[in-house]
Amino acid sequence: MKKIIVVEDQGILRDSISYQLDKNEYDVILKLADADLAYDACNRLRPDLVLMDVYTENGNNGIEASKKIKKDFPDIKIIIMTGMPEVSYIKKAKEANVDSFIYKNTSGSDLLSILSQTLNGYHIFPQEGNNKIGNVDLTKRELEILQLICNGLDQKEISDKLCVSINTVKTHIASLLAKTGFDSVHKLAIYAVSKGYIITNNK
Repeated sequence: MKKIIVVEDQGILRDSISYQLDKNEYDVILKLADADLAYDACNRLRPDLVLMDVYTENGNNGIEASKKIKKDFPDIKIIIMTGMPEVSYIKKAKEANVDSFIYKNTSGSDLLSILSQTLNGYHIFPQEGNNKIGNVDLTKRELEILQLICNGLDQKEISDKLCVSINTVKTHIASLLAKTGFDSVHKLAIYAVSKGYIITNNK
């Protein structure tokens, strides 16, 4: 069972996140309100992952605390979370070598997915353009089909779910491959998930 430390200054949110992780077979070994306490906690408890808020109790900064933790304990995974849509936080988090970054309005299922992928070595960061894979612009339908492929659906299942013909699905897949330069949709799906462009619904 993976050991988690949750750092969040809002008590209700801290308890809610911890409860959800505990019931999904993670072990929340410590809950903190102040990011400055996280370093010593990591030194003592050696968690597998820290879920760290940006601004915590006493005005302390979770990104700065994460930078110290990653410097001395690089194997500890860190996910930064914030409720403020400030793009500079993402840049600062990457500079601090944290593993992933999420917003607090993320759904419970997406939080679990991001946490699982982070523990498996992936780096998940919000994208500035929701319809992009790398520098390639996709249509909303193409992105929707790629999401379903990444979630394990085959062409017939996608056809049924979207109420379109299999030929239409095949046409969109061909367009996806042509735009991205991949020679198989399987390789494209692995790339999209590993780079954080697509968040799967699978834990």
